[in-house]
Amino acid sequence: MTEVTLYAAPRACSLVTLIALEAAGIAYRAIWLNLVAREQREPGYLAVNPRGKVPVLITPQGTITENAAILAWIAGRAPKKRLLPDLGTAEGVPVLSDLAWFSSGIHPLLTRMLVPQRITDDAECQRLVAEYAAKLLPDEFALIEERLSGGGWWLDQWSLLDGYLFWIWNRAMAGPLDLSPYRAFADHARRMLQEPPVARAVEAERRGAN
Repeated sequence: MTEVTLYAAPRACSLVTLIALEAAGIAYRAIWLNLVAREQREPGYLAVNPRGKVPVLITPQGTITENAAILAWIAGRAPKKRLLPDLGTAEGVPVLSDLAWFSSGIHPLLTRMLVPQRITDDAECQRLVAEYAAKLLPDEFALIEERLSGGGWWLDQWSLLDGYLFWIWNRAMAGPLDLSPYRAFADHARRMLQEPPVARAVEAERRGAN
């Protein structure tokens, strides 16, 4: 039985939520939007999420937007799997900080590098926005590389933060960045593809794109 409904889009950060749902074993129905066709700005979807973005998760407790909030809800539904620590505890607060960094620090830079037209209509400004974002991202990636250099996961065990990192890496691959210095980050992405929840999420996204 479907437990939740996910509004998602291919290549969008809704892949982070897909991975989390698969890891938690939560039954879901995915509704796929075409962002290029701006389906996220149509009145029907704006009635679901007035911000006009994905992902959106419709749950028995209500509608949840933004990956950070969605991941917290999903982890709370499967506590025995320890997908995230309790974010209100001493253990969880640093994890919440990392999640905020991914979603409000790195993620917006990727958006500006890859789709600067979301920031400005002016072609020259778009070029400058994309170039500046690409200039800033290596410092962020260097911090990730250092953290992953031991060959493990972001935390002591696999967590939903690894799903966010996987999406970050894959989106960066679509841009002009030289990713060759980030060997540990690349290895993390390869190992993620071997995780069954990730493989299922990637396949679900592939089907959604067709």
